[in-house]
Order: sequence, then structure tokens, then C-alpha cells
Amino acid sequence: MSDINILSCLHIDTTSLQEAKVIDETQDSITYEVKTRKMDVVCPNCKHTTSLIKDYTTKTYSFYGLGQKTIIINFKQKRLKCKNCGHTFVEKNIFNESSNYKLTKNLLIEIIKQLKNTRSIKSIAKDLGVSETIVFKVLDTIKPKHGTIGKIICVDEFARVHVDGKLVLSAILVNGETKELIDILPTRKASQVRDFLYGLKDEERQKIRYLSIDMRQPYKDAFNTVLSNLTVVVDRFHFVRYIILAIDKIRIRVMKTFSTDSDEYYILKKFRNYILKTEINDSIEYLKIYHGSWKCKMTEKKIVELMTSYSAELKIAYDFLHSFMVSYKKRNYETAKFKLKSLIDFLNFHNEISELSDLGKLLANWQTEIENSFLLVDGKTINNAICEGINRKIKSLKNISFGITNFDHLRKRIFLIYKNFNPLDENLGDTVQ
Repeated sequence: MSDINILSCLHIDTTSLQEAKVIDETQDSITYEVKTRKMDVVCPNCKHTTSLIKDYTTKTYSFYGLGQKTIIINFKQKRLKCKNCGHTFVEKNIFNESSNYKLTKNLLIEIIKQLKNTRSIKSIAKDLGVSETIVFKVLDTIKPKHGTIGKIICVDEFARVHVDGKLVLSAILVNGETKELIDILPTRKASQVRDFLYGLKDEERQKIRYLSIDMRQPYKDAFNTVLSNLTVVVDRFHFVRYIILAIDKIRIRVMKTFSTDSDEYYILKKFRNYILKTEINDSIEYLKIYHGSWKCKMTEKKIVELMTSYSAELKIAYDFLHSFMVSYKKRNYETAKFKLKSLIDFLNFHNEISELSDLGKLLANWQTEIENSFLLVDGKTINNAICEGINRKIKSLKNISFGITNFDHLRKRIFLIYKNFNPLDENLGDTVQ
């Protein structure tokens, strides 16, 4: 393959090149000297054509991500002189058509490729040999649009650090059918959600039929204000979490009635995770418990029985709520309605236990939405699992970046990762230039 053909891999129009010869090669790089063919060029001053070369100016560009070696281009750019008016001008630079800053298209593409990964801006700039400011400039030029709207929208939130150092919760919207990221909102306030919905086209709003949320009232109110005939679904994970939290609150209250150096306090504190599990291990593989002057071998089931024996309230709550959590996954819509009503009746009957009373009020307030979590849409139930997956990726991005206070930069990074922009796409190439 000729040197000119090799340079075509750099996303450069090589049709106007006269020669490309290697002038230096090291272990880490290859340096080419490149010239264009002699041809008639229109003078920008008088519009006459000229091919008279006055002299050359050398411009150097580096290309990354093309194997193990960096390719360095010394472009001998012609300075032309018009025979008609005497005006001097330079020929078109095929390596850098941007007037904003000196970046080759190859480097722009490589920066965007790296921005698609969960890496910090500092590490990207260091690896590509550019300043962090250049990487931010490329990021600023990207203008993502919201994703495709479907009949199911899942809404969740994630924490981020604001520019003033305060913690802010931002809303994330996902298409429940395609699992595609729709958009990231600066905050989770109802006004922000309404503004987003009003900003959609009428045909897009009319598509939305189901909303999956995490028992947050402002989301429900905002969507119901803008949309009609909307079925709101509470993600099962979140209402089960409130059930687990109620059991844990009772455990903590009971634990605090014992002395901190007592065996009861030790058991309730050390093995708290066992009482919160939906599946208890009762196999012959024993757990060894050592505490003070006594020791014994017990299964997880025996440990839970020991914990619940310390308090009648804890036993009542655990027995019923645990049986509900074990069985709720196997319920269809009709049987789930009956099971949920039985749970709420049980909580109201034991309203002398403050934790169960609060849980009963919460579940009664969201009863219809919880029942809707058992509805089948296209053969599947609706949940927020995809939102939780995106949130984990966002957390990783924030951690390696030591927090991203600029919301616009964070939103664009998330879109690059999840919207799967193609850096080789012609439209994106035009955008970043």
C-alpha cells in the first residue's frame, strides 16, 4: 500500500495529494511530509484563477488511535500569489477545515470515542496529548437531542454535585420499550418534568400510556397534569424496599432496648442482613457464631428465629411481611390485588406498631399504582431496572471524574455513553467542526 493510501485511513481526502513520504520513524511515531498537487485555485480577492506558488509554510498535525504508533503529518501548505491582482493567500488545508481551533478530524473523532467511555477528562487529554480545555471544547460542540418517546416512560433520579457544592437530585427518563435513554433533567422538580413534557410534540405526548416511578408524588402529579389516560406504575423494587425498611426500623428499635454488651444486641446488630433476606438458608452448612464466653452453630433460619424471639412485635412484622415478599413475585394481577389488600388490612390491624402503621398508610395511598406493577404490557411487567443500570454507570463516571459539577457536561457524557453516537457519522463530524 502506498503512503498516500495509508493516509486515507485518517479520514482525509487524499485526491489532491501529490506525495506523502516518510521523513522520520521512531519506536513511537512515524512522520510524513505531505504536499498537494499543483492546480489552479480561485483568488479570494479578484476571483481569477492562479497556480503561482510564492512559498510554503509547514503545519504539523498528530493522529492518534491508529495502531501502536502516532502518525505525525508535516503539511507543506502552499502560499499562492494571484497573477492578476497580486494578492497572496494560502491553499485549502485538507487536514484542518475548522476555523475555531486547530484540531484534525481524526483527533476530533478520537476525542469523542474516548468521551464515550467512563474516563475522566484529564486522562483523555493526557493520552491524546491535548489540553483539558480542548476536550471540553469538543464536548461543548455536541448537542444531543432527546431519545425516542414510546408508550412506556420510566423515571428515576440520581444525585450529583451542583456548582455551589450542594447535592442535587436530577431526573432520568428512559423509554421502557426500547430501553433507550430519553433525557436527563437538571432537577427532579415537578416544574422541570412538566416543562420537558410540554416541550414534546403533540404526537410524542400522545404515545405515552404508562409511567413507571418510585413512589414520588411530584412525578405522578406532573405527568397527570400534562397527559390524560395515563396508567401510573410503581416499580416493585421500591415498594418492597419500604417493607424491608419497616422491618429494619422495628429491629433497630428492639435492639436499642438491650444493653450494648448483651448477646441480644450483638445478634440483632451483626446478623441484621438475615432478617431482611427474602430467601433464608436452612441447609446443613452451618454458620459459626462466636461471642464472649459462648459459641454455637446455627443456620440462617435459626438465627432469624432467635432474633424474632426477642420481641413479639418483631416476630409479627417479620412473619407476615416476609411471607408477602416471598410470594409477591409469583402473583398475577388479580391475585396480587387480593394479596396487597390483605397486607394493607394486616398493617391497619396492627396500627399500634408505629412502623407498620406508617407503612400501611403509604401502601394504601399508592395501592392502585402498586397493583398496576403486576399488569402485563406486551407480555412483560413494567419496572425501572434499566434506570438503575444507567444510574450505576453514572455513579462510575462521577467517581472517576471526582464529581462533575457542570450539568451540561454531565448530560452530554451520559448521552455519548448511552445514546451510542457514532463518531464516524458525517453529521456528527460536521457538528464537532
